[in-house]
Amino acid sequence: MRRGYLGLIVVVLVLLFAFLRQRLVGKNVQYQCGKCGEKFDISPAKAVLAPHAMGNKLVRCPRCGEVSWVTPVPK
Repeated sequence: MRRGYLGLIVVVLVLLFAFLRQRLVGKNVQYQCGKCGEKFDISPAKAVLAPHAMGNKLVRCPRCGEVSWVTPVPK
């Protein structure tokens, strides 16, 4: 029974760490749409939960509405 709680605690701590890390990264980084080139911020929760590969994230652009791989760029 305790093993199940330990696993849950580990998952919660990992998600919390990822969220807090993304908050720090988000202060210095914006994302650029792969389709239209728009630069925009995304929430820490979206950044953690979005599919990602090699620093890029798969999200919907607020300008063109397309779902594409966005690239991090400095603010």
